[in-house]
Amino acid sequence: MKYLKKYLLFLEEADPVVTAPEEMPEGTDDVKESPVTPEADSKSKDLALKSLKKKSEELKDFKQKRTTMENIFKDPKIQSDEQLEQELLTKVYKNKKFVKDRNKYLKDYESVLRSERRKNKLSKSIKNDEQKLRDAKNDVEYQKSLLMAQKKDAQKEEVVEIDKQLVDLQTKFQKDSQQIQNNITKNKDILKRDIINWQKKKEDYKKDTKSEEEKLQSQISNLQK
Repeated sequence: MKYLKKYLLFLEEADPVVTAPEEMPEGTDDVKESPVTPEADSKSKDLALKSLKKKSEELKDFKQKRTTMENIFKDPKIQSDEQLEQELLTKVYKNKKFVKDRNKYLKDYESVLRSERRKNKLSKSIKNDEQKLRDAKNDVEYQKSLLMAQKKDAQKEEVVEIDKQLVDLQTKFQKDSQQIQNNITKNKDILKRDIINWQKKKEDYKKDTKSEEEKLQSQISNLQK
């Protein structure tokens, strides 16, 4: 019995029971801090909020500059892309020359307006060419009538020359009118595609901007809670 008691004491010393943290005696000062650092989450939240507020400011800037941009594109005095870019740079983009530094919402809206500008220019070009065709036809008919009037009282040698002028006149008219008509046909084909692209771009932009604004407001509200 004496030896059995010593053996049991030996086993207890060799394999002591480890006390779990929740079972630690009351009053112990062996307390460990949590490895989680709330400050890290707070910093991430601040950065996210800062990024969202920047987007919100860009959206506000877009709303303020939108009418200015539209008026620039409507200005009849601005004809070339160089003039257009200069006006946008000074009056809309605060002299930011690099595209990457410019307001995203303004850049996207500029793309819509450029698409509309191209569509309008194509339409105007077609109308001008159609008018050229009508003017050329009227002009050649008028010249023909003058030559035919001369032919009535002309001598034989003069008739030969007048006939040659009539042929040359008709040949030039056919060549010029065909060139104008080819340009009209080409521009009409381009215009059809441009109208479809412009309408889609415009609708997509409206939806995207509205969705972005609602999403920003929701995200900022959630982060500020």
